[in-house]
Amino acid sequence: MALRSRDMPSQPDPRATMDAILEAAVDGILTIDERGLIESVNRAALAMFGYTRGELVGRNVTFLMPSPYRDEHDGYLQRYLATNEPHIIGSGRDVEGKRKDGSVFPLHLSVGEARLADRRVFTGILHDLTETKALESQLLQSQKMEAVGTLAGGVAHDFNNLLTAILGSAEIALGDAEPGTPIARSLARIELAAKRGAGLTKQLLAFSRRQVTHREPVDLNEAVRSVRELFERMIGEDIEVRLDLDPEASVVDMDPGQFDQVVLNLVANARDAMPRGGKLTLLTRREELDAQAAERLGLAPGSYASLSVCDTGTGIPNEIRHKIFEPFFTSKAEGRGTGLGLATALGILRSHGGAIDVQSSPAGSIFRLVIPRTEMPLAAAQEDVGEANTVGAHVGILLVEDDDLMRQLLVEVLELEGHRVRAAGTTDEALELAASAPVDLLVTDVVMPGLTGFDLAGRIRERGLNPRVLFVSGYTDQILADRGQLGPGDAFLRKPFGNDELVAKVAEVLSTPLSGED
Repeated sequence: MALRSRDMPSQPDPRATMDAILEAAVDGILTIDERGLIESVNRAALAMFGYTRGELVGRNVTFLMPSPYRDEHDGYLQRYLATNEPHIIGSGRDVEGKRKDGSVFPLHLSVGEARLADRRVFTGILHDLTETKALESQLLQSQKMEAVGTLAGGVAHDFNNLLTAILGSAEIALGDAEPGTPIARSLARIELAAKRGAGLTKQLLAFSRRQVTHREPVDLNEAVRSVRELFERMIGEDIEVRLDLDPEASVVDMDPGQFDQVVLNLVANARDAMPRGGKLTLLTRREELDAQAAERLGLAPGSYASLSVCDTGTGIPNEIRHKIFEPFFTSKAEGRGTGLGLATALGILRSHGGAIDVQSSPAGSIFRLVIPRTEMPLAAAQEDVGEANTVGAHVGILLVEDDDLMRQLLVEVLELEGHRVRAAGTTDEALELAASAPVDLLVTDVVMPGLTGFDLAGRIRERGLNPRVLFVSGYTDQILADRGQLGPGDAFLRKPFGNDELVAKVAEVLSTPLSGED
């Protein structure tokens, strides 16, 4: 039986099918005629440029282009029509588009040609590169920071050795100099310059998250009260300081010295933003971050403590707000800043699993530090340093340091405290000295030619000796971790350090019972 016409399946409309395909495309697609007038445009292109279909169709495509692309387009089209010499016909290139609101954005343009009856039409496929370019920029910034961090880590060891030698020698000489004399003033300047150099090294390592850290449970509110005593000396009397501390903020796992560094950096910025005075508020809170709030900060959901440093200053201009955490970027006058303060603070917070949130307006700025809380108990208070320094004098110390200047300085400092010191410049020499006389305390650099300090301590213990051990180093956490780890009861002192720090640390180690002692 023959099928009737109403039983025949309907044929799809080619034009309708093509329109559906074009409308479903995620990239923008538009067609122009030989004069450059827009004939059709799909939904993605409308969204990309912010126009309605009626605002685009019939207009010259050049109004979607900023200079210099607008000025070049008509010449390209006319040359192609006259000579068939292609420019981007049949290929593509990265260009820029101009939205209805006037903003310019990057896009990739591919152009093809078709002939309809006796005329030509050109189809452009537009891919918005805004997100791609942003990711490329983030990658380049990350690589730049990684390169600076690698450089900082590479010079840290030698630089810290030099600073320790300069600082320690200046302290010894200053103790013998007549107060108020030119030589005493010169030595004081040398000491101050060495301390500033040490601070700069710490900033470089901290922002790159390569600094040696010593984390411990810290009461956030007590830490804020303590650091207030430090920064009140650096701000003027015309700045009112207010603390708003939440008892529920509780304990965080933090390096106390790095915490002080972060707060002092932020307070210094707040002071500079209030040249005519104002109000500085330090506010702590306990925060429970849900998934959405945590994702915005790049953190995992959970329990955090926050410290907000709030000022009533001039705020951060919109045009530089995205740059404030870049290393070496500063809006301060020449000589008033290194551009490392905020980069340092961000590096420290990230190394502790935290983040920094910034809000700013012409009425002031708020830098909110978000730090993971911990349930670990606070460490017991340390004994008085004055008493600790008297413990364990006249003991046998084996000092191992491959840097000549450092070794000479440390020997002098420890001998002035009454200790019997034998010094070695290599690990082989240290093993020979350890075999010739008892060793009460081993003070050793970690990274040296031959054995590491960790290996050296192990070799000495394998021989039946059981000295207390104090490791010293200016290398980064990762470099140290690659070479071993502290054993139970071992101590660590970070370079650069002053003479008093060394003396106090040695006394502390000597007063700590060895494993197995009562």
